[in-house]
Amino acid sequence: MKLKQTTAQLWGTKYKFTPYLVERTWGDGKQFIALSPMFIRPYFYVVRIHSTMDTDSDEWRNILDEVYEAIEDQFGSCCEEYSESGECECDHYENWPSVFDWGGSTWWDLTDKELVKLGLKEGN
Repeated sequence: MKLKQTTAQLWGTKYKFTPYLVERTWGDGKQFIALSPMFIRPYFYVVRIHSTMDTDSDEWRNILDEVYEAIEDQFGSCCEEYSESGECECDHYENWPSVFDWGGSTWWDLTDKELVKLGLKEGN
């Protein structure tokens, strides 16, 4: 699901982009997490996980590979072609929301205000 366009700033550069909601949920899906691949920050996916899951815990880290796989299943892979040195030949920003070799990621809990801004919750 494509969400409302948002803006974010990273290293002094402003980005305007559209986050995407991952269809699969983990647990009751009542907690919303932004998951941003390191190579394409500040772009992010929204992931729904169990309301009691602590994202600083092993429980979260143990499902992270499943989350990455679900994102690739839903949005496809950007890196179908690699250079001779093994690097992805994909323009990650141009091919968003297709994924690529993750290279790590960062995540954070989305606030009610952010959920309203993204169109995932009603409110002002």
